[in-house]
Amino acid sequence: MLVVYPSHHLYDGRLSRVNALHEVPDPVTKGMWQSYAELHPETATVLDIELGDVVTVSTDAGKVTLPAYPHAAVRPGVVAIQVGRGGLPNDPNAPQEPHSYWRRLVVGVNAFTLIPGKLDPQSGALAWLSTHASISNTKGRAPIIRTQLTFDQEGRNFGAAMTVEELEKAGPVLPGGSGAEEEGSEEPKKRISALPVQGNAEHLLTKQYDPAADAHPDSPYRWGMSIDQDACTGCNACMAACITENNVPVVGPENIRIGREMHWLRIERYVENADEREVDVRHTPLACMHCGAAPCESVCPALATYHSKEGLNVMVENRCIGTRFCSNNCPYKARRFNHWSYDWYVPEPENWALNPDVMVRAKGVMEKCTYCVQRINGARDVARKENRTIRDGEIVTACQQVCPSNAIAFGNLREKDAVVTKLRVDRRAYRVLEHLYTRPATSYLMNVRRAEEV
Repeated sequence: MLVVYPSHHLYDGRLSRVNALHEVPDPVTKGMWQSYAELHPETATVLDIELGDVVTVSTDAGKVTLPAYPHAAVRPGVVAIQVGRGGLPNDPNAPQEPHSYWRRLVVGVNAFTLIPGKLDPQSGALAWLSTHASISNTKGRAPIIRTQLTFDQEGRNFGAAMTVEELEKAGPVLPGGSGAEEEGSEEPKKRISALPVQGNAEHLLTKQYDPAADAHPDSPYRWGMSIDQDACTGCNACMAACITENNVPVVGPENIRIGREMHWLRIERYVENADEREVDVRHTPLACMHCGAAPCESVCPALATYHSKEGLNVMVENRCIGTRFCSNNCPYKARRFNHWSYDWYVPEPENWALNPDVMVRAKGVMEKCTYCVQRINGARDVARKENRTIRDGEIVTACQQVCPSNAIAFGNLREKDAVVTKLRVDRRAYRVLEHLYTRPATSYLMNVRRAEEV
């Protein structure tokens, strides 16, 4: 059975001229910049098809040739292809430059050519599920362009989870991540550890620390963020917003293939306990954690990255000399090195889409999430004129603004009544790689597994 479905980002192709949307990875496959035939691994095994094999999908209406992408999110006996690609070149007039050739490409294939012109009798709309397809392996090979090669956490517990029963037993979390005693109770309620599970991890327990202290004593602010993984659907709206807000360059498929994506924010997708009864999928947004003890700051020879008075990990591009020591020392791999001047050619009227509050960086510098510092500065200017401090909720980051499930909270960790401060000690709260004692300002709320235990 052939399943032709709309692209999550391009829909039916009406948004295919927006280059940035081609570079936002698919929430399920993490693929981009191409079309591919999605098969269940069992179906692929029967047809002797492996990842990256070029196949021909044929129906009574037509045929297309594209690489195969086997994964478990497709039902056996089904071949699924996204629509939205295979139209005109994104930019036929793009210059003949090595890092902009992809603007002239026809991206992917047009899956509409596989659908017969049948209409649904009740709605009168095009019948998308109206035909069977045959698949043949051409014995060719093509790279699958994607940003995540495995959905296995390998025991690192980035995307932590707890059951409903464990949630009921868990107590609040102290700043250092340990369990907290409940008033009137002789024994502390133990929270679920978010530490790695390889071997004995007792030696990895973190020290107690106060995240609000990771700023200058005279500053009334220590900015932080909380992300609810149970609410996150992995839709990538935050990624698209971050690209637009911060003038993040589009680098094209060849650079993505060799690991040179420039996204300041990414969403890791993990699949745990995959069986016939339950598929436990977890989405973990990752960006710069603005650590209180940032490993990147101590290795920069030019002091291009440093700790601000308000606890932000600041990046000064004009000082950066491109050593990439900070990227090597970042355990979250949240920094991006600009290899090209990608935005030197931005034709009108596209140049009007650049945010004037954020500089366009040149090649040879590091880039990363700034907690939308331009919005923080704007709110600070307003508060200074009114002779007050910034109120909770007055600053809304770009990723927070567009999140459809309200999974992101941002605020001042030095304000006890702030939403982000309360979420940091929630029963589900934890920090990624906290045992490294980087003192991250971004905390997470665990997924809640509602499936019945066997």
